[in-house]
Amino acid sequence: MKIVFPGRWPMGLLWVVFCPAHGQYAENQRISAVRKIYARALANPMHNLDSIWNDYCAYEKAINMTLAEKLIAERGKEYQNARRVEKELQNRTRGLNRQAVSVPPKGTATEMKQVELWKKLIAWEKTNPLQTEEYGQFARRVIFTYEQALLALGYYPDIWYEAAMFLQEASHTLDEKGDVKLAQVLQKETISIYERAIKGLMKESKLLYFAYADFQEEHKKYDEVKSIYDRLLAIEHINPTLTYIQLMRFVRRTEGPNNVRLTFKKARDDKRTGHQVYVAAAFIEYQCMKDPDVAQKVFGLGLKKYESEPEFCGAYTDFLSSLNEDNNTRVVFERILTSLKLTSDKSM
Repeated sequence: MKIVFPGRWPMGLLWVVFCPAHGQYAENQRISAVRKIYARALANPMHNLDSIWNDYCAYEKAINMTLAEKLIAERGKEYQNARRVEKELQNRTRGLNRQAVSVPPKGTATEMKQVELWKKLIAWEKTNPLQTEEYGQFARRVIFTYEQALLALGYYPDIWYEAAMFLQEASHTLDEKGDVKLAQVLQKETISIYERAIKGLMKESKLLYFAYADFQEEHKKYDEVKSIYDRLLAIEHINPTLTYIQLMRFVRRTEGPNNVRLTFKKARDDKRTGHQVYVAAAFIEYQCMKDPDVAQKVFGLGLKKYESEPEFCGAYTDFLSSLNEDNNTRVVFERILTSLKLTSDKSM
């Protein structure tokens, strides 16, 4: 990213320099404020960095020639580091179209090249090229790069997902380091980025809904999790099967078997639901509830509706075989094979 101070002077610095200071104490405060602004500017890789450095050197010499040499030497290390990174940044952003806006991808070579360049830039920022010791500052640079990428790659769910994952990881890291306040800020930003995604360009991305639900579950906001799943289920033209499966697994973890069965009933009543939800419900009964009898009943219920689906029939017979239910397996096979509903184009 090319960051440019307007006319070389940041507006905050212009205000501090020309703001009247009455008395020596006020003057010292102003000098301290100017130095802080210069310190922030010179530690960041940006365009016109050499000009800002020259201005800073002239400023210090005008205040105190004796002290200037020491202060300039101290600040020079950060300036040289930022200057090095700025040159590398220019190389890494060469060919990157920073003026592009998000449009549905068509898979062209040009689009793929832009995606590749953005991903490489993000990966580079994650290496902490500025060697920043403060983790929060490092995280902010990475987040900023993600935000810039999303302006051009807003239709790529993996970029949204990676950005949200980084925010979550950064929040955890800051919490472990004791910076609870910033950790909470990034936690809120994680929610914000998920909401922006599913309310905007990614409103039909199951990946982001599921990741968002997992995030809220991790923070024990169970009502929010249900709300997220309900929002996805409310989109009529989206197949809800996988969503119901995820919801059943969530309910099993947090509420127990009875509510799982209620969720399964809701899924059965939804005409859009596929056979996979029966398979998932059966295995939840078998593996989590340790109840093979109920699992068989679920499969039997599904067979009444999906005996023409070879994938479902295969899952059912495999399940019976794993239980060493040879007789039941043979009976189910015979039922499937004698059914006229299993057409030649749907062989097992």
